Amino acid sequence: MAFDDWNGPLWDGTSSGGGETLSPAPGWTQTRREPVSYETFREMVSEEMDLLPQYVFDELSGGVLVEERRKLSPDSVADDLFILGLYKWGGLGKQVTLYYGSFVEILGDADQETYRAQIRETLRHEFRHHMETRAGEFGKGSLLEEDLRRRERYLEARKGERR
Repeated sequence: MAFDDWNGPLWDGTSSGGGETLSPAPGWTQTRREPVSYETFREMVSEEMDLLPQYVFDELSGGVLVEERRKLSPDSVADDLFILGLYKWGGLGKQVTLYYGSFVEILGDADQETYRAQIRETLRHEFRHHMETRAGEFGKGSLLEEDLRRRERYLEARKGERR
């Protein structure tokens, strides 16, 4: 039996701002960048994986995959909750998947360092799931518990919105 947890650093489309719109100064123009390319993204993932200690890869029989598509959370109320990474385990082994399209949805045309920082955070998040799974840690204080609380906060904030 396979278990797919919905985890990963998630973006919920909210901001901490007060809802006001700011306009740029007169004469200011913004240069729009293209999102980090899929190839560059894969290279950054590989570079970040090289920084991890070798033991975290033990028993990760499915390895680390990068998929080009975005992955919308099944809990998304308004198409605003994306899964950046996913840790899976089951009959086919254990693996980590990162979703390039979800990173682009969230980070857009951000610079490479912003992408790299989010890749690092997401990889470490998924590898923490891997390590906790290996240790049999699923209860109080586990990352799975934290993810479930994050899910509940998201759903509570969206209470009454259409699904």
